[in-house]
Parts: sequence; C-alpha cells; structure tokens
Amino acid sequence: MLCSTRSADVLNGDEHPVALEDVITMTPLPFSATILGAPRIGPNRELKRATEKYWAGSATRADLEAVASGLRQTSLAELAAAGLDSIPVNTFSYYDHVLDTAVMLGALPPRVATIEDDLDRYFAAARGTKTITPAGCDRPSLSDCLIISNERHPMALTAQVCVRAP
Repeated sequence: MLCSTRSADVLNGDEHPVALEDVITMTPLPFSATILGAPRIGPNRELKRATEKYWAGSATRADLEAVASGLRQTSLAELAAAGLDSIPVNTFSYYDHVLDTAVMLGALPPRVATIEDDLDRYFAAARGTKTITPAGCDRPSLSDCLIISNERHPMALTAQVCVRAP
C-alpha cells in the first residue's frame, strides 16, 4: 500500500499515514514511447563521407544537402515504423549541436564573419580553414582548443585566447 501524509493534517500537527488510493483516483495512462534523438550520421556513415567530400571540394552544397535530407527522411520513417508515438524532430546537425546553438544565438566568433556562405561559415567556426585559425592557436581546428566542451568535441567559439585541450 502506498502511503502519504495529508497536507492539511500536517498543518494541524496531525501526521498520520493515509493510503494514496483513499485520496487520489488513479487512472492508467497510455504508455508513450519516444527517444531523445536518433543517430544522424547514417548507418554507413553517409553524412561523414558527404561532409568530407564537401570539405575537399569534390561535392557541392546541393550534394551534401541531398544526403542530409535523405538521412532525415529515412530516420523519421524508421522511428515511425518502430512504433514511437512521439517522434523527435529538429535533432539533425551537420557537425555538432553546440555549434548549432552558437549559430542560432549568433555567437560565432568575428574571425568567420567575412565568410559569405552560411554553411562554409558554420564549418569554418568548427574546423577553421586554410586562412582562418582560432585566436592564439597555430592549428585551424577548434578541436585543438578547449574553451567550451560538450564532451565530444572541445570547441572554442568566442575565445580571445585559446587554451590547449589535454
């Protein structure tokens, strides 16, 4: 038997256990199945390969977006087919959810502000380019610097000085 104390009785100084069934009508709720997100890279690492081709210049933005769109559609269809009655949306990222948040908040560093293309600016903030490096670092990748960390990709987004990650 589940027990509780009636709040009115507690206020009066009379604390005695009461069966919850006597106080609350319990009605069974339908079970709801969901997940927080789904793997976004693809079963055969399709997003990784498409992104690397885009970075190398052997694929266009349209090619990368087509792969990403296909992965999102497949993922949503698989989750629906799995019987989830609440399917998460807007969980996709080309690179990293911390970077996505920085983009959403307009918190990208000034060093990437001159890059016209939004996708190239996005990737430059994360990885650097041949000509753009994080302040204070001799390598173009933010993964070599630690200011903000999401446990997976150390990232320095707005740092004046870049501290080496261990």
